[in-house]
Amino acid sequence: MTPCLRNAVAALALLSAEASAQEQPLTTKCESAPLMAAFQAFGETGRMPPNLVSYLGDAPSNKIEPYKAFDNVYYVGICWVSAWLITSPNGHVLIDTLYGPHTGQMLGNIRALGFDPRDIKLVVVTHGHFDHAGGIGQLKSELAPGTRFAMTKEGWREGAEDSVSHPRFPWKMIEPDIVLTDGQTVTGGDVAIQAFETPGHSMGTASFAFDARDGARTYRAFTVGGLGLNRIRGPEQVEAFLRRQTNFTRLPISDREVFDASFLTAQGDLRTLPSYWSERGGMDGFYAARLRRSS
Repeated sequence: MTPCLRNAVAALALLSAEASAQEQPLTTKCESAPLMAAFQAFGETGRMPPNLVSYLGDAPSNKIEPYKAFDNVYYVGICWVSAWLITSPNGHVLIDTLYGPHTGQMLGNIRALGFDPRDIKLVVVTHGHFDHAGGIGQLKSELAPGTRFAMTKEGWREGAEDSVSHPRFPWKMIEPDIVLTDGQTVTGGDVAIQAFETPGHSMGTASFAFDARDGARTYRAFTVGGLGLNRIRGPEQVEAFLRRQTNFTRLPISDREVFDASFLTAQGDLRTLPSYWSERGGMDGFYAARLRRSS
């Protein structure tokens, strides 16, 4: 074999190995570690790894058997995104819609538990990102005509924005229906669910409180609309939030609370930049504001 031919064979073998690695599924057992690593890489680079793109649209890899968490509360979501069904004799409430092939998967989960999706009277959506709201158009067309849909004002806005800016997972947003306000209680069937505006993961994020029954006991359950604080970009966004949410005030961070006062802004927020500590290899860019919510 000539040197030229050997080099060509080696290059083909390397390309084949790389292609094979890319074809390996991210996870087949819903393990947290590879999912977190892939999302971390996405957050750091702004580019979604190919195996993560494949995984997000792969219904079999995301399959989780639905289960009963309480006598009236059932998990009907998938591996990486939750959805909950709260049931009552006179109709049910669904929290979140999932997206793409997973919306149909969720409806199948509901049927597998012995419930009819057309008995869902109310769908509440935690926020307007595609993975939580992307199935709203499908549900609007497939559920009973009288089914209501509820989000915060910002949730409706960000959902409309997200639906036209997601080429990988295109989806159709519906016209706003119920616009939730902080502390508002809405009902579907015999289920009363209270909404709380909890911006951070997105500006329109809502969390929900409802009764969960276990035999003769009733507990107050709370589902958080989004934990990752991945939408705070800087002081302008904090100021915009404070203008809209007048029941919050800023609590400035003092120089006694940090090990380097240069990290503090004039408003008392914490900001780090990649140029900081360049002699040590630099820092991650980070912005945080401390807020207090009044009663």
